[in-house]
Amino acid sequence: MLGVVLGLPATAAAAYVLSRCGVGGDALAPFARVIAFAAVFAGLPALLSAGGIGRVAARASASQPERPIRAAILAAVFPFAVVGAGLVILTLVPLGRLPPTPADWALSAGTGMLAGALCGAILGVWLGTSPDNATSSPA
Repeated sequence: MLGVVLGLPATAAAAYVLSRCGVGGDALAPFARVIAFAAVFAGLPALLSAGGIGRVAARASASQPERPIRAAILAAVFPFAVVGAGLVILTLVPLGRLPPTPADWALSAGTGMLAGALCGAILGVWLGTSPDNATSSPA
């Protein structure tokens, strides 16, 4: 569920910025339309990807009890960055205009990777600070 809560707004924001800059999509589309397209075309992939990445991050956090947050962040940032690139492209394509040049495709993927890495870092912090990782001794 966190993939939808974090991933879709980040994907929609990245696609919105890219479309406003003329890289792809519809430059006149309001943000509500962009987030609706992100939900329709990237919602299920975001949900499934975040579930798998969350599982990997939770395992990494549990395997590193001395630094669970760091382990969870490192386990989640890179895969979610790759997912972010795909989610942004899945959102831009149905908005009406494909990126015209290879450089614009690379910019689209890079912007998606940045949004995805941010989501992965938040996911890693959230999973790394779970109550199961707290080491409290009884008083």
